[in-house]
Amino acid sequence: MLCLAAHGLLFVAIQARLNQEIARQGLLPFGEVLSSSRPFGAPLGGLILHYFPSLIVICIPYRDIYSFILNVEGYPAQLFSIAISLGLIRLRWTRPELNRPYRAFLPAVWFTICVSCALLCAPFVPREGEDWRTHLARVSYALVGISV
Repeated sequence: MLCLAAHGLLFVAIQARLNQEIARQGLLPFGEVLSSSRPFGAPLGGLILHYFPSLIVICIPYRDIYSFILNVEGYPAQLFSIAISLGLIRLRWTRPELNRPYRAFLPAVWFTICVSCALLCAPFVPREGEDWRTHLARVSYALVGISV
């Protein structure tokens, strides 16, 4: 159980740093507040940005809403994953002279792009014998995630 808790904390910290860098680039509103590392030297703005959707998920007891919010939160993360991976590939080809402490393993980056694309497209493939209303209800989280 302790291992799972540590693993979850690691993912929250990574997501908080990612949110901080996205805010630093000016892609989020209130970027100067969310990208700050004050007062404790930690990505407090990124943690708060990660905290509110998690708090909503914890406070809502109904199980369908719980799954919906989790899916809506995860769908844009796949878009960011693709953008970051494409940025790594672009940097490798356009600026090969950069002095990097380490380089991304390109097959792993391409694998990440393929998996993320599959996860983005999978909800839109209808199941056998499914009518359009059921299919639309099943993919509504993807449509909301895209609109976010």
